[in-house]
Amino acid sequence: MTTIAIDKTMIAADSRTARGDELRANMVKIRPVHGRLYALSGALAVFDAIIAWHNAGAVPADAPNKSESDNRWILAVIGPDADLKTYSCVCPYPEPIDLPWTVGSGREYAQALLDIGMTPIEAIAAAARRDLHTGGPVVAYDLRTMLPIDTTAHMNKSGKGRLVPESASVPRLC
Repeated sequence: MTTIAIDKTMIAADSRTARGDELRANMVKIRPVHGRLYALSGALAVFDAIIAWHNAGAVPADAPNKSESDNRWILAVIGPDADLKTYSCVCPYPEPIDLPWTVGSGREYAQALLDIGMTPIEAIAAAARRDLHTGGPVVAYDLRTMLPIDTTAHMNKSGKGRLVPESASVPRLC
């Protein structure tokens, strides 16, 4: 599973992957390609094919895995002008989104934390404390420069190796 969070200046994602209830290796879910940032929630096995599809014009009829229920995906594309659109296997047409925006299994936690002022990095790290399918190293990019952010500057290790924000305690949502 995945959790991705985007605000006006940053995008962050966890790196945990799973197939059903089985945890798999960590994978990078944000990729810079041809001056754009691509972030994928869902079928990471077809990430390269989805990026190639987008770079070839994102023709809806040619969208990868658009009918396979086990390989669903949602793609966020951020252009150099910070133009943000999403595509999905269910709706392979560009959809503009409002920020802050989240997607994935820990999206409700991350969205609430963005709404109270946490950064996307902090929101992903905190969502990992509540959502079993969110975890692993957090990867982030600055939307103004399109360059990676050193997430270790924002977090430290606590407890059983789970990443948490350096700031005070994480607010309880319930």
